[in-house]
Amino acid sequence: MTEQEWLNSTDPVRMLQALRGNVRERKLGLFALACCQELVGNALDPQTRDALAFVEYLAETEGLRSRKAITRIPPGQVVIDCGASEPVPVVRLGNFEDRNIDLACLPPVLSEVLRRLGCGGAAVWWLEPMTLEFAQNGLISPRQADILRDVVRGSSRPVVLRAPWLRWNDGVLQRLAEAIYRDRAFNQLPFLHDALLDAGCDDDELLGHCRQPGDHVRGCWLIDLLLDKKQGSNDRSP
Repeated sequence: MTEQEWLNSTDPVRMLQALRGNVRERKLGLFALACCQELVGNALDPQTRDALAFVEYLAETEGLRSRKAITRIPPGQVVIDCGASEPVPVVRLGNFEDRNIDLACLPPVLSEVLRRLGCGGAAVWWLEPMTLEFAQNGLISPRQADILRDVVRGSSRPVVLRAPWLRWNDGVLQRLAEAIYRDRAFNQLPFLHDALLDAGCDDDELLGHCRQPGDHVRGCWLIDLLLDKKQGSNDRSP
């Protein structure tokens, strides 16, 4: 897929296929999380809130310790069993404040993402059919493509943050990025745009992403770049 095809695509399956072998699990997991968040909206019950929080945890840790965190609970005991042949009715968030989630109470797509991330990590091969599930549940393919473009920078050209930009005003760019990331304050990206300009940034791609219409999500490639969170083999350290 060419850079222009990536920018214009409304087909998340084709975009995911183009990423095979070139993107970290974290990015794929955060894409799945953002899709689930859009599907369930803001009126969340406690179980759904816990499930979304745990999906984020699993994505951010790239499945680290997940096989110890997601457990099957037969009567009277706790057994780690990600390979169960029967559906797992309950997951215990053993590394996440020891809370339980009844998967039957969750939207099916969220339940499936939680299962997949917990037992195998994020993978293109299961996300491709999940995009069809997302679409059938109301998240249209063009919006999924927009989310994926926000999370993953599609260009094969290296992108570099210049050292003088990062040093400007005692590292204010990284501090702004950290605050946006921590607080999910993506409405603050216009301020980041202005700070980049003031720091001397003349990169149209970086500046343009700050002005990109629509909602940004956790994993936004520009914020990740400023925080040195790698997306794949095309990243270059400042």
